[in-house]
Amino acid sequence: MKRETREYLIKESKALLDVSFACSEAKAVCKDFLAKAGTNEEDEAALSMIDELKEDVEKIDDLLAFASSSHCEKAFGEEEAKNFLKRAEELKKSGAKYCDCPACTAALEIISKEKEIKD
Repeated sequence: MKRETREYLIKESKALLDVSFACSEAKAVCKDFLAKAGTNEEDEAALSMIDELKEDVEKIDDLLAFASSSHCEKAFGEEEAKNFLKRAEELKKSGAKYCDCPACTAALEIISKEKEIKD
């Protein structure tokens, strides 16, 4: 892996780890990658991380489904759930394909480096 790619993945992995609500699976693969960065195992760890993050990134339609559910209101309260739904609708209207929260944003940045790792 090129040094620039490694450094980028390290930066984005740390950004994802800083998100308190990121799922435990995403955090686990980021920690594993960080532990293996700079070793002979870094490419394998990076690709495993990407595979997991592809499953974790919230697609916009799934985000909308959650935002309009009673689960959202239970999680955030009535007023915040309304704001959450409004934001999800705005994202969909703008053409977004994925959630734009800090965890999903970092995950998408990591995923964007897949080709560079495989080359």
